[in-house]
Amino acid sequence: MKHFDHIVFDVDGTLADTEESVLSSLVQIVQEETSKTLPRHELDFALGIPGKDALEKLGIYSQATLDRWCQVAASFKSTISVFPGLLEVIATLADSGCKLGIVSSRARDEYAKEMALLDRN
Repeated sequence: MKHFDHIVFDVDGTLADTEESVLSSLVQIVQEETSKTLPRHELDFALGIPGKDALEKLGIYSQATLDRWCQVAASFKSTISVFPGLLEVIATLADSGCKLGIVSSRARDEYAKEMALLDRN
C-alpha cells in the first residue's frame, strides 16, 4: 500500500455533515429574497461551492444576503455533525505520521462570520 505523507480534508461534506444546514438555510434565504419556495434538490448545486457563488447563480447575491445566509445557517447548527468514525480515522492518520490539513470552499470572511455565530449560541 502506498504511504501518503500529507492528507488534506475539506470541511463541508467531508469532515462535517453540513448538508441539512446549508440547504435548509438556503431554502429560507431564497424564500426571503424572491418569495419563491424552491425544492431542496434544486439547490444541491450549492453544496461544495462558496456561498457567494451559490447566491450569484441564483441571481440574489449581495453582501447583506450572504451575511443573512450565515445567520440563518447558524440557526441550523444542531443539524451539523461529524461523520461517524472520522475522529478515529484522523487519530490513526496522525499516529502514522501523516501531516493533516483542512480546506474549505467557503471564503475566509464567510467562514469566520458563520463560525463566530456558532460560537455565540
